[in-house]
Amino acid sequence: MPTSFAALTIALLAVVPGYLARMAWSRGKTFSLPATDLTVLVQSIAASLVLQVLLAPVTIPVLYAIGDRLAAYPWRVAGWAVLAVVIAPLVGGYCFGQVTDAMRPGRRLTWLPSTLRRDLSPPAPSIWDHVHLHGLLPHLCLLVIEFRDGRRLAGAFGSGSEALTSPQRQGVFLVEEWAVGEDGLPTEPIPNSGGVVVTDLDEARGVRILIPAASARIEP
Repeated sequence: MPTSFAALTIALLAVVPGYLARMAWSRGKTFSLPATDLTVLVQSIAASLVLQVLLAPVTIPVLYAIGDRLAAYPWRVAGWAVLAVVIAPLVGGYCFGQVTDAMRPGRRLTWLPSTLRRDLSPPAPSIWDHVHLHGLLPHLCLLVIEFRDGRRLAGAFGSGSEALTSPQRQGVFLVEEWAVGEDGLPTEPIPNSGGVVVTDLDEARGVRILIPAASARIEP
């Protein structure tokens, strides 16, 4: 029977590497909180198992070769622990997050052959995703967002602006806020405004994309 220390070590190795990998994977995307603690636990254990399998070519010669004499090789054990518990989960989780983010629905896989690109890039889940992910939202444009209750917000989408797409809650940050005239068109930048944040586009009835005249000022 394992001692209490050994049991605690096994439990930590079963959860901590997978949890760190999952966190790094999430940070490689737009971070969203997990649905439940049970989901985190199950995913962490599964990720830890995958990591230990992948690290087997390192673990076997480093640890199993010395058997029950681990205490005699503290630096070897410490080095393996840093690799298996910290470095591999964080690096692997982040890289996996970048790969899955690049292959999410609607993302343009321009580095792939056209035949594979069509197979791996299914239609975007919403029209907002389609517009943003396919580069249909021009740089240095004006957006007028009209909500279902009749309110309108306008602003410049330029450097520093950000648009969130699925699976996150769709929203947008416009670096420069503009006043909206009675005709629904933006008139001029609002003084002393640091931009405008729309946290949820679900209430939007439509978004107008306007290319401003050369005389209009938009901060690059």
